[in-house]
Amino acid sequence: MATNTTNYGFKKPDESDFYDVQDQNGNWDKVDSALKDLDSPTFEDYTGSTSVPAASTAIDRIKSKTKLSALLSNIKAAFKGVCLIGHIVNNCVTNNPNLPLSAAQGKALMDLYTQLNSEIKTYIKTSSFSTTISVPGGSSKSATIPINTPEGYTPVLAMITDTRQAKVLPRSCWISSNTAVTIYVDNFGGSDYTSAIPVTVLFIRN
Repeated sequence: MATNTTNYGFKKPDESDFYDVQDQNGNWDKVDSALKDLDSPTFEDYTGSTSVPAASTAIDRIKSKTKLSALLSNIKAAFKGVCLIGHIVNNCVTNNPNLPLSAAQGKALMDLYTQLNSEIKTYIKTSSFSTTISVPGGSSKSATIPINTPEGYTPVLAMITDTRQAKVLPRSCWISSNTAVTIYVDNFGGSDYTSAIPVTVLFIRN
């Protein structure tokens, strides 16, 4: 009684069987098909929407006794990863946005960012000051607010914190010296008004 081979199912006639040319032709058709698969194998080449696995993962999958399609797919993925490594940029002057940045250069940039974020707090300081001013009704008046400039810093900007105090409207303020801010206030009411005017001053390290 005829049997079949384990892998490709070739028909093996028994010694007691009559020779059948159809069996022989069927076996050769299977051989021809298998050889054609070796000649033009089908595998994932990652040119479509399929994501490429990491090179290290693909390399780990390249093992003996693996189906040819899976083997070739992993080889292609591994080569893609190796080619990518060859394009890693270790500088910050390239104008090609498609090239990957090296981990070492990325670490250097992150260190500089962290340093800048830390130092900027020492370059800029803000402090609040205030003065009480009495303005006659229907008139305007200027006043000077003393400020304490930290050593090694220069005042660069003064801002009125509260833009309106009842009927008193602070119109403007400016830094008049390293120790004072001048404010200009309008009183739109008909009577005298006394109000505390707060300002915030920005200092920059020299």
